[in-house]
Amino acid sequence: MFDLDVVNAFSKGTVIILKSYFNSKVLKGDVRIYRNANHVGGVIVFIGITGDLSGRLMFNMSKSTAFKLASALNSESITIIDDIFVSTIKEFVNMVAGSAINDLYTKHIDLDMTPPAILMSEQIAMLEKENDKILSINYKTEFGDIFMNLILFNQSKS
Repeated sequence: MFDLDVVNAFSKGTVIILKSYFNSKVLKGDVRIYRNANHVGGVIVFIGITGDLSGRLMFNMSKSTAFKLASALNSESITIIDDIFVSTIKEFVNMVAGSAINDLYTKHIDLDMTPPAILMSEQIAMLEKENDKILSINYKTEFGDIFMNLILFNQSKS
């Protein structure tokens, strides 16, 4: 269903960025597969994946977790939603995706990504076609829970 190399690259990228940039202990929590992501809420950042595979990478976390993450990356307290907050949260996702894409390139899987977009909502549903599945991995950090959601539409390598 999901190519293990691809899942591992995005999971490894998440852990590497959290550990190296935030000096944070990271524990992998639940790994689940959903047809629809209606468990998503808080701060949601997503990017499109193109190239040998197509799909989306989406991170979601509570507002509190997002503020702590942004504060840690900027080495200053961030308590309001402003350009610095938005840019920082988007950059976190860019760093994770960039790490994964570089890793996959060494395995001859050529991917690119679209610029990140950010949404904020108490709950949002991401509906997919019947055969599309969303892999969700929960990462437990000192900032709070961060969920990585990955959906791939075409998993045949060129």
